[in-house]
Amino acid sequence: MKKTDKKRWISRDGLGPILYECPLCGEKYQQGPSLYEGRKLNNCGGIFICSRCWEFNWDGFVDVEKLTILAKNSGQKEPPKQNQNGFVERW
Repeated sequence: MKKTDKKRWISRDGLGPILYECPLCGEKYQQGPSLYEGRKLNNCGGIFICSRCWEFNWDGFVDVEKLTILAKNSGQKEPPKQNQNGFVERW
């Protein structure tokens, strides 16, 4: 695997999977071809996270500060919506 920028890896021959780094857990996940493991957080400026973080945080994301910073960096003006428990909502 060859690192093309801070968050994307491709195979050396350019034919293999395209991997991205999850901004929450740091794990790599595949986003094409034929396997799409990334999930889009519209509530946080449209950033993509791995499906594992998405599934394990079904009731919301606890790391409010990190998601607020990521949302601001992606151009979102208002902070992410939170549920009654104080977690950032997935949608």
